[in-house]
Amino acid sequence: MRRYQLLCLALLAGLSIHLPAMAQQVGAPAPDFTLETFDGRKVTLSDLKGKDVCIMTWASWCPYCKASLPGLHEYYQDAKKSGKAIEVVAVAIRDTPEKARKAYADYAMPYPTGIESPGFEKLYPAVRNTPTWVIVDKTGIVREISAGRASRSEIEAMMKKAQ
Repeated sequence: MRRYQLLCLALLAGLSIHLPAMAQQVGAPAPDFTLETFDGRKVTLSDLKGKDVCIMTWASWCPYCKASLPGLHEYYQDAKKSGKAIEVVAVAIRDTPEKARKAYADYAMPYPTGIESPGFEKLYPAVRNTPTWVIVDKTGIVREISAGRASRSEIEAMMKKAQ
């Protein structure tokens, strides 16, 4: 019985270490990072203050990412045409640069896209799944974290949480 109690306490202690780290990100400042894009630019999150930002983590091998891309492209292009101050930053995680670059070209991703830099997942511990959506408001505060396939309307609803 004593072993069982100790095992339960250890499990609860482990959960209390991991869950708050993920949950604390919503409402907190988004950690700054720089993404080297596949088209040769460098995009730094802090340089995007004044815009609502959708950070999408994805992988070339992820079917849910691929299914989400048409809606994301449509939302992004329509938002830009209408003059909304938004940006999408697509960060490939747990992928090879070659495969991620090929997917970027194959899907004609119109927003800044690149592969994660070392330490990115430590800055954003909630991005364990692909795709994960991190919505950051104009002031740099995380307003939403969501994982899984998303349609255009779901992406639009997430972005509204930044306003």
